[in-house]
Amino acid sequence: MTRHFAGIALAVCLCAVPALAETPEPPPEMAATEDRSSWDAERWIAEVDARAASLAGLRYSAQRTTIRGDVTVEERWRFVLFGGDRFRIDYFGDTARQITCDGRWLVDYIPAMGKAVRWDLHQLDTAEKTTMLGKVLQKVGVPGLRLGQAEGVTWTLAHATRGDRPVVQLDGTGKDGSTLHYVIDEEHLGVHAIRIVQGNQTVLDAELSDHRTVDEHVSVPHVVTMESPDKGGLAKISVRLTKVSALTDSPDNLFTTTLDPSIPIEEYP
Repeated sequence: MTRHFAGIALAVCLCAVPALAETPEPPPEMAATEDRSSWDAERWIAEVDARAASLAGLRYSAQRTTIRGDVTVEERWRFVLFGGDRFRIDYFGDTARQITCDGRWLVDYIPAMGKAVRWDLHQLDTAEKTTMLGKVLQKVGVPGLRLGQAEGVTWTLAHATRGDRPVVQLDGTGKDGSTLHYVIDEEHLGVHAIRIVQGNQTVLDAELSDHRTVDEHVSVPHVVTMESPDKGGLAKISVRLTKVSALTDSPDNLFTTTLDPSIPIEEYP
């Protein structure tokens, strides 16, 4: 998965969307005993991504607190992702919302509005579909679950400790002077920190903690704190995950929205 450096901020925030492999790769069972002293930065990033790609599916509940100046916004949702393009998002709170995608039909239903919108993804080309799914899933993803390789980046690598954990610090510089900073746990390959700077602006500064393994080998952070530019200011964001689990199978009807026949549906494209 190769992305231009300018797009890496979006890539990091999308977690595995649609990054979970449609055909799961076998778990890297030998990785724990492999000598990693010769790994370069690209190999560390590739191994983080390979572990996430080995998951068939992922489920969790999330609560996000966003502070913009004097305004605090609380959001809660439940998220299920299976394969590369089947997912369900249930938002709770003042405006309940359900978004489902079964691989072909993407349905967005807001009960308070009394209508639903449905897109036929088979009518879109690959680039259009990827863009649409990215916009939908960007806010519900786990930062750092996957990183993605960036083109034209020169890396330096250093081994250090973070608390009592051995970590590797990766620092990359793009041809335009933009910089990337990752901190990765050497044993479990969990990402502990991400900082992305483009020009004189920090695009993303995130700390990831309370890592726990799912499916016996994939390390998922349960607490993420971030700062990023937002609407002309700086947003401080905290995300907490609960009920995190890997999925090996999931019923198809989980990814469909059943509506009363009286509810109007807007069809696109």
